[in-house]
Amino acid sequence: MSDVLDIFSIIRSKRTAKLAMIGDGPEMPMAQKKAAQLGLLDDTYFLGRQDSVASILAASDVMLFPSCCESFGLAALEALSCGVPVIATNAGGIPEVIEHGEVGFLANVGEVEEMAQYTLELLDNQRLRQKISLQAREHALKRFNAGQWVAKYEQIYQSF
Repeated sequence: MSDVLDIFSIIRSKRTAKLAMIGDGPEMPMAQKKAAQLGLLDDTYFLGRQDSVASILAASDVMLFPSCCESFGLAALEALSCGVPVIATNAGGIPEVIEHGEVGFLANVGEVEEMAQYTLELLDNQRLRQKISLQAREHALKRFNAGQWVAKYEQIYQSF
């Protein structure tokens, strides 16, 4: 959560923006304190745990996902399926979900300046954001379609 706020702080120093933070946990009080210290409370919405995130994601321009360790990146895939470009890290399984420059952008863990620049590029270039948004949804539907994978697994099982 700390890197998300650092990225957002850089973005807010250059343009108007809002941040919606979804989720809850032991880091939330620290994140709220840091947002206050950075002067971001008026532009940050701490939404807590949500049973359905699709409507929130669909209303977003970009998803920030600067995780240091993810086995797959399901949250990033959820954003892509809503047509939301993802700014993420090269950590764990995230690069299997995010194609750099096609459906979002990847940076090394801790590279908050670089992630902020990618985000600003998407926020400031509507044509690029629309292009990547369309590619994001198409990528999620084609590459991670559950029905497609179930059919493949059934073929494998039937071949035995």
